[in-house]
Amino acid sequence: MWPACVVQRKDGLVERFGDRLRAEAYEDDPLTGVFANDPDQGVWIPERLFDRLVFVAKAYELHVLSNLRADDTTLSRPLIEAFVDEVTFVAERLDDDVLAPWLQRLVDYAGRQLRASGKIKLVISPN
Repeated sequence: MWPACVVQRKDGLVERFGDRLRAEAYEDDPLTGVFANDPDQGVWIPERLFDRLVFVAKAYELHVLSNLRADDTTLSRPLIEAFVDEVTFVAERLDDDVLAPWLQRLVDYAGRQLRASGKIKLVISPN
């Protein structure tokens, strides 16, 4: 059992970190974009939530998400397929009500790109 002076629990949460589980805590974050051709039509996810996804992926040694860099990364069809698989893998392991809807948006958006015919790309653009 944790000493009471270290962990202060409220509603099953360590209160000191409770803000990380509230969506409004990320409203003013810089955004990371995931888009095909038109940035305005993509998914723009708060940077700290995208970082959370990437850090969990690194812990599981997932290839595509672990290798995203601070500048734009362009994924081709095989890498988009891996991106979808990796985001899905992370989503299935987390119990994170703030991140989960964003992961679903990423999978849905990337999945729509995969259903397009011809050459496709997906750009990951940190702010």
